[in-house]
Amino acid sequence: MNSSNWFLVMVNALLFFILKFNDDLNRKRIINYISIQQIKLYLILASIFLIEYYFINSIYHDKYYNIFGASIRSFITSLYIFLICKNYFNSLFIIKIDIKKTLIIVIISSVFALLILNLQEYLFYLVNRKLPIEYGVYLSEYYLLIGFVFYAALPAIFEEIFFRGLIFDKLKLIYSGKNSIIISSILFYLIHLVYGTFLTFLYILPLGFFLGYLRNKYNNLLYPIVSHFFYNFVVFLYPIIK
Repeated sequence: MNSSNWFLVMVNALLFFILKFNDDLNRKRIINYISIQQIKLYLILASIFLIEYYFINSIYHDKYYNIFGASIRSFITSLYIFLICKNYFNSLFIIKIDIKKTLIIVIISSVFALLILNLQEYLFYLVNRKLPIEYGVYLSEYYLLIGFVFYAALPAIFEEIFFRGLIFDKLKLIYSGKNSIIISSILFYLIHLVYGTFLTFLYILPLGFFLGYLRNKYNNLLYPIVSHFFYNFVVFLYPIIK
């Protein structure tokens, strides 16, 4: 495990310890449930990482690793979340959205993604380093399909079902909307440390706050899903269109 993984384990444990430091048995029960779900997801991601790196990478020696690695990760994680959150997935088909609000959310999410990408490039330029990009996936003739499905759509749908659906709703039973947004966003950030770096807080946390705000304000999972999708897809397309 790298330093980010150890940091993730310690901060997760500390956060859940603090949240359970209360005499309210119902609160402890809910926090226990959330912590178990978070740890399960972390273990699944860590296991997928080992499979990706030690099997796919060792067999294909980077030729296909970056093409299929993230896709496999996205598919397996989405399948797990689907199995434990079927009711949320089913509810998406009966939720209605306002077109005007949706367009505003799309614009905000896309602009935020572009701002973050340019900030990343600037920060890496300051330290004389190249921005890390999964170049391998762009070598595939199906890169647009891979990007649409595995980099944008599946993470947007199932991460939102997990964090702004399951986790957020459980937190709302014991906390205010504001605190539920903050806690779910921190958990959202921490799970991304399995593959990312500490600096992801520059964009994962603000993104999590915005997605949580949308969920809390409109009580509608489709708005954060749309926002998350366009953020991810712009990030994926950026190396192609810049």
